[in-house]
Amino acid sequence: HAGHLYALHEASLPFEMRLSKDGVFQSIGHTDLGGQLNYPVSAHPKIDTRKGEMLFHGYKAGDPESSYKWGTLASNSTLLNYVPLQSKDGYPSISHDFAITETHAIILDTSARFSPEKLVEGRAFSMNKAYPCRFGLAPRGSNSAQDIQWFELDIPLTIMHTMNAWNVDEHRIILWAHGSEDFD
Repeated sequence: HAGHLYALHEASLPFEMRLSKDGVFQSIGHTDLGGQLNYPVSAHPKIDTRKGEMLFHGYKAGDPESSYKWGTLASNSTLLNYVPLQSKDGYPSISHDFAITETHAIILDTSARFSPEKLVEGRAFSMNKAYPCRFGLAPRGSNSAQDIQWFELDIPLTIMHTMNAWNVDEHRIILWAHGSEDFD
């Protein structure tokens, strides 16, 4: 994005690399984009090719103020919005992916929850059948968690990857994703 090449995963800030003219990758290192980021960035940002924006999200356990953050980088890598979100139980789900439409970012708060109790068993996440899957519709460009509408399913579900999402009209959005009622 914006002439930069990043390697991304759930547990850290973006890792910037450069590809030399002879085809060799050179490590530059982790970047907070000039002090703009203070949260991990997940592996699946979305690029809006019409606007040149990169939308992204991340999650982190142990942050008392937020379980997730989502944001938008302009075509020049200036941060346009960066919104902290809290889950219902104060812990993040494994939120590996998210989706965007022309008007919204769709944040996934699934039933595969971070579990401090399971961490001692060597597993950071496990399926919590009592926690229903939720989808957060965040208006693109919003800077407030208050603007997000949460929709809760009546079943536990985890979603690792989204396939597509789009606006049907001003009142309906369709999300295509594969869900599973088991994670363990």
